[in-house]
Amino acid sequence: MSKCISKRKKCEEKETPVPLPPCQEVAFCAGNYTISFDGRCLHKSPRAYQIPNGTYSTVTFEDGCIVGVGQVAPAQYTPNECCASPSVDGSDTSSDVQVSSAPANLLKRTPDG
Repeated sequence: MSKCISKRKKCEEKETPVPLPPCQEVAFCAGNYTISFDGRCLHKSPRAYQIPNGTYSTVTFEDGCIVGVGQVAPAQYTPNECCASPSVDGSDTSSDVQVSSAPANLLKRTPDG
């Protein structure tokens, strides 16, 4: 039988890592909280003004963040109660307005006036 001889290699010494310089501090708003980074860790702290949860018109907030939006119904003109409708007294509401047919004119005459 042959005898095996193994040689161990001397391991190279690892260089000690040079610590990275700290990152720049930064803070930003995220809902009802301020998120800040001090160069090493993130911190979350409540903001002074808290947006209450709920739906305002068609925008829904939860924990200060917008979580839903909807469509706003088109505004409709409602005449003042003291003003009579033009057609109530039976007078003619049409007019002799001439609408220009020039291509640059954005005004158009439609059947509903």
